[in-house]
Amino acid sequence: MLTAHTQAVLLLTAHFPGTQAGDSSPLTNTEWAEFACWLKDHDQRPEDLLAADFAGYLDGWSHKKITLERLDSLLARGSALAMALEKWQRAGIWVITRSDINYPKLLKKKLGQKAPPVFFGSGNSRLLNQAGIAMVGSRRSTEQDLRYSRELGACCAGAAYAVVSGGAQGVDESAMLGALDVDGTAVGILAKELLRSANSTKYRRHLIAGNLALVSPFNPEASFNAGNAMQRNKYIYCMAQAAISVHSGTSGGTWNGVRENLKHGWVPMWIKPTQDPEAGNALLVKEGGHWLLDKPSEIDFAGLVQPASVPKPSGELMSLAQSAVPANGDRLEAANISLQAASELPENDALAVKCGASSQTQSATGAGLKVPDPWQWALEAASLPLYEYFLRILKYQAAAPKTIEELQVLPQLAKVHKAQLQAWVKKAAKDGHIDEVSLEGKTVCYQWNESRNLNLL
Repeated sequence: MLTAHTQAVLLLTAHFPGTQAGDSSPLTNTEWAEFACWLKDHDQRPEDLLAADFAGYLDGWSHKKITLERLDSLLARGSALAMALEKWQRAGIWVITRSDINYPKLLKKKLGQKAPPVFFGSGNSRLLNQAGIAMVGSRRSTEQDLRYSRELGACCAGAAYAVVSGGAQGVDESAMLGALDVDGTAVGILAKELLRSANSTKYRRHLIAGNLALVSPFNPEASFNAGNAMQRNKYIYCMAQAAISVHSGTSGGTWNGVRENLKHGWVPMWIKPTQDPEAGNALLVKEGGHWLLDKPSEIDFAGLVQPASVPKPSGELMSLAQSAVPANGDRLEAANISLQAASELPENDALAVKCGASSQTQSATGAGLKVPDPWQWALEAASLPLYEYFLRILKYQAAAPKTIEELQVLPQLAKVHKAQLQAWVKKAAKDGHIDEVSLEGKTVCYQWNESRNLNLL
């Protein structure tokens, strides 16, 4: 049974089936925010307007678009609301407003009055306040990206985070199903056809089991609308603690959504490396995203979750790492930057540029190491996976023990997010490339183990 408050909010803001041309339009999010604030400031509640003489509660209200006539027309839709609710509730659809305990708290915190007044949903509404990682991507992703997304969702669930996505075919759906496959949890924020999705066989058992929540701020029977999809995108990011984009073009919903998140700084934005020359992934990193490890099993999901107020990176993961992602022509172009610098320096000094040390420091910390030709290194680095490039840096910079903090200030690593650096160091230690050592029994350092890496790099 809906409360009077929820009924009033639905009457004023929701679209119902059977709307005719000429009917009054429900209040938009912006209009509702303005009207709701006025009601609060005048000690009025939305449910007060259900009274027959509601105009008496609005003494002093004047607005060019939100007229008393429009409000009266919207509040008179009781029959339409009753018929719609009967149909939706039979299908297991529930309704929550901003005053309900299960309304997403993060959404209200990040968007304030711009948060939608109503969510329709199916499944476990408590999941809307569970810690989650947003996962998004283009509908036209490759099979490889879809497999990656499914594995990513499963690993996310293993780290006790819910997958938050838009539920669209492609990356969104694959990530959600990956989490659900391993009895994890997921939240799908839909822009269309909530009613249909809630009854689909691929989701129904998960909804019943309480592992899934499907929600939409739009009419549960609404068909696709580009405006709704764009509006929905911000809710995906604002209901999560961090976000991952698996694949993006250079236009469209994923591209615009990621850029909007980067602009507002709602959550840290992580981008999967890709070899697709037409992808916009590298451009999104230039705009402030962080490169993500390309193996889901190696990702430290807790490390992805950082306050949205952390300083944004300049856009490059490291000086040569950017070149490891786009097409070969772009890689060579980036390598040429290093080659140009190398050609103007003696060999040892050129190597120091790559390693972030002077030739004097190099001789002190890299004694006994075979120094590669700088030109060859620049060419190889341009095609190395990011983790392998990181190991190459360790080989020449961690011959003597280094702390995480000392590694982080190296020129090639200074732009790497600390959580990403820690994840790589942890993997390198696990793989036996570096040893963990303690100095003076307190400071934890890491040192390259040359004896176990004779044939590496």
